Amino acid sequence: MAPINSSLSAIRFARKHHEVGYIYEGEVDDQWTGASAPHGGYVLAMIMKAAVQSQSEQSSGGYDQLVPVHITAHFLNRSTIGPIQFHIHIIRAGRNWSTIEVASFQNQRKNVVAQVLFQSRSTAQVSQNEPSTSRACEASIKPMTLQSGHSVLCPLITHPTLTLQTPFARAFKFSTQVQWSEDLAIKHKQPMIQSATQPIEWAAWHEFLDKDSNVFDQPALLCYLCDMFRNFAQLLPVEDGKDHPSDQLWFPTLVYSVRFLTPPNPNEIQEFSVRRTGLYFTSKFNEADGVHDAVVEVWTSPREDKLASDVGWRHKQRCLAVGTQLAATVPSLGSESRTKL
Repeated sequence: MAPINSSLSAIRFARKHHEVGYIYEGEVDDQWTGASAPHGGYVLAMIMKAAVQSQSEQSSGGYDQLVPVHITAHFLNRSTIGPIQFHIHIIRAGRNWSTIEVASFQNQRKNVVAQVLFQSRSTAQVSQNEPSTSRACEASIKPMTLQSGHSVLCPLITHPTLTLQTPFARAFKFSTQVQWSEDLAIKHKQPMIQSATQPIEWAAWHEFLDKDSNVFDQPALLCYLCDMFRNFAQLLPVEDGKDHPSDQLWFPTLVYSVRFLTPPNPNEIQEFSVRRTGLYFTSKFNEADGVHDAVVEVWTSPREDKLASDVGWRHKQRCLAVGTQLAATVPSLGSESRTKL
């Protein structure tokens, strides 16, 4: 099977359409699936890659310096294995901010529609040529520097070198490409959950096994990572000897958003792992109809040669992205029945 980077790199510009805008094409890999359906985070990563690539290849007048800030996607139909098209058109192209819309199509059916907000790189950085503007920007971003508010304590408690690899709860066909190790300290510190109305949290260290993967080089990978967690229902207790109720359920995503935070600068990146990240999941609302929320923070991880004895390692980590989902809970039907909710 192809690593996720290879799948994303295969996305190519196809043609320009007078009504649609720009059309990009790719292939949904049959290995990046869970419970027979393409992984939602993987699909959103493909959409994000097409969006970033289009801005780099098609824009002019300095807009090639745009960096992604936020993406919101509505999942209308389930994606399938095979060819996929991304129809991209510009909603707004401004000097500092730009918004584009990306719709994924398979077999002439629209499956996902997303809007991506970009910011010009020059706006995201403090200008050194305009002192008055620079001071204003400096004052506004000061709480977000590494030494202050942006560098809040990493929510994962256990150092990655002290955790053990954990099997995936579901049959992810891409389990040969990634692995994770749950932070059991998070699990053990919360009170016993008696019902699905109480808040719940979960955390793990996730690692890409492909040596070429680099979370700092590919923003689209953060879309995938924000969709890697144990679902609310999967974390509920079950009586000994009984099957877990989540085994008979499917959790289709309805709306999915990712906020990309300012990444570490090149001098700081060398302190972090490029393939391993921390995942911190929380969920507070699970309604009677099964609609529930999920919030996932993606954090940097200490470099592989950094030991648990490194004092203050949690203070040194940076949050890279925050994903928010609204998902449903439905009976787990056959894959052929999962084309619509």
